[in-house]
Amino acid sequence: MTREVIINGDFENTSGVGVGQTPDDWVSVDSEVQTEGTFFGNGSGNLALEVDGTAGNTTSYAQTFTVDELAGATLTFDMGMRQAADIGTDGATVDISPSGGGASIFSATILPSVSGQFESFNFDVDFPNTGDFTITFTEIGDDSSVGAVLDNVSLITICFTPKTP
Repeated sequence: MTREVIINGDFENTSGVGVGQTPDDWVSVDSEVQTEGTFFGNGSGNLALEVDGTAGNTTSYAQTFTVDELAGATLTFDMGMRQAADIGTDGATVDISPSGGGASIFSATILPSVSGQFESFNFDVDFPNTGDFTITFTEIGDDSSVGAVLDNVSLITICFTPKTP
């Protein structure tokens, strides 16, 4: 059995666009929601997040979710660089940790290799126990307010425990 545990991973549900806006069901610091077209100049009206909201501040986006059965999971998301971003320098870290504290169960540094478009990232994640976990994307790079763009975050759990009748 599989289950999507991220809510609003495409960021389409939000109260507004611009600097300081946060998509529904996410918590952020120094956020920016804009259309993909604003970030990439491609005319798309799909909403996405800049992972470098304003210069001098470290941007992060987080969401807490529950794993209620022992599970592995597949984490996928799209990330690309704005046209003026520094490829190889700007990007994000992604971390999944128990919500109450404790060691990270997954961590990766993402440095997208393309600008003006998304590339897809896929990872296997193993949850050692059930409970509440938080996924966090945090800006890395030169903090110039022009960095990586994030969209389509998905974390699909795959249950290892068979249901008993």
